[in-house]
Amino acid sequence: MGTMAHETPLSVYIRRVARDNLKIHNRLFVERKVPTLTQYIPELFYFEEVNAVLYCSGYSGLPFVRYDLKDWGGVISLASLAKIFKEENIDLSRETRKVGINNTVWNLPFVYVYERVDFSVKLYGAVIFPDSVRHALQTKRFSAGVTGKFTMYVDFDDKQDQFLVVNVELKKGVAKTIEFERMLQTEIVEGLKTENSEYFSNYRSQPERQTPRVVLWDYESPEFFRPGIKQKWVKK
Repeated sequence: MGTMAHETPLSVYIRRVARDNLKIHNRLFVERKVPTLTQYIPELFYFEEVNAVLYCSGYSGLPFVRYDLKDWGGVISLASLAKIFKEENIDLSRETRKVGINNTVWNLPFVYVYERVDFSVKLYGAVIFPDSVRHALQTKRFSAGVTGKFTMYVDFDDKQDQFLVVNVELKKGVAKTIEFERMLQTEIVEGLKTENSEYFSNYRSQPERQTPRVVLWDYESPEFFRPGIKQKWVKK
């Protein structure tokens, strides 16, 4: 379908405000982390949001009607966005003049996007994306010991209770230790609590069921990290 939406000076500004203002963020977006925020021309591409999943209609080589993008996100008009800012005591017109972008403001709707729903797992109703786990592995305290590759999936125990499994590849020559595993587990939990509002809510009521099982694997173990193939971040 080609390019469907664009970042604009206004969308970049809104995203920065939402990053620093939790009230604005919570009223605009469905998740705790800040998504990609863009504006689009509805005469060319028309977005709809159904249960926080995006659908798009548009003309192309083959016209699409309510095409399921499998992207997690939402749609908001400029008028609705300005109203939210006003209710939070921020005059959007005045602020855009103050930062020098008032002559670039277009009266176009916004679409925000997280990640594809099919590149995620669902744990007790909370949609968990690989990015939240990836951020934990990329912190300085762990980057020396892991390659950054992982595969996560949801499994069930004998009582049919769900649990999240995160398989992590160690760097060559790094030994598995229970201490390292527990430290990584804690970091992943904290990241999920920060970035995922549904997970955070579930964790407060049932932390033992939300805590992932971290499994450390030797470098290039064939089970999940066989060399020469594209890494699968999610196993269905």
